[in-house]
Amino acid sequence: MLLFFNAERPEDHGNRMSDEGTSDATSRDEAFGAAGADASAGPDGLREGIRGYLRAMHEAYLGAGGGTGERTLATAPFTVAVVAARSLHLIATRDAIEAPAGAADTDAVGALQWRIVFFDPSVLAALDAVPAGPDEIPGVRDVVGVSSTLYHFVAGPGAALTPHHATHTGTGLAHREQADR
Repeated sequence: MLLFFNAERPEDHGNRMSDEGTSDATSRDEAFGAAGADASAGPDGLREGIRGYLRAMHEAYLGAGGGTGERTLATAPFTVAVVAARSLHLIATRDAIEAPAGAADTDAVGALQWRIVFFDPSVLAALDAVPAGPDEIPGVRDVVGVSSTLYHFVAGPGAALTPHHATHTGTGLAHREQADR
């Protein structure tokens, strides 16, 4: 199950989170089923699955009418920090985020352009010290260096990040954006 967390407006920096989905994963590489990726494919397979999830989510966002208006994801390129802590965090921001060597790439769909940066404790050791529970979200943001978000989703261990789920997430982002106009 994908947990929806805080698709913020730029001025909204509150910390809200469902009480579900914040438990320790025995293996981060096996904890998340990313867009149908086979966890046995290792980190590269999981990264490819997450890339596919993000692409499908952003396609659904545009398909549902997102990206029109002054304050949208399409206004300017953004970065999606994919952070494997106790849970998996997908954090979109326009903050400058330094990427570890070999852990970033770019993608685009229509008017959306984003950079993907991957973090886990092997490249950012401070992630191991991030506490579980409600303090995980601000802890992850602090460690990665994110001060404002365009969206922040949290997926608990065992979450299915399939193209189907990405459609729901992208559509939800577009609908929230439209409701905020």
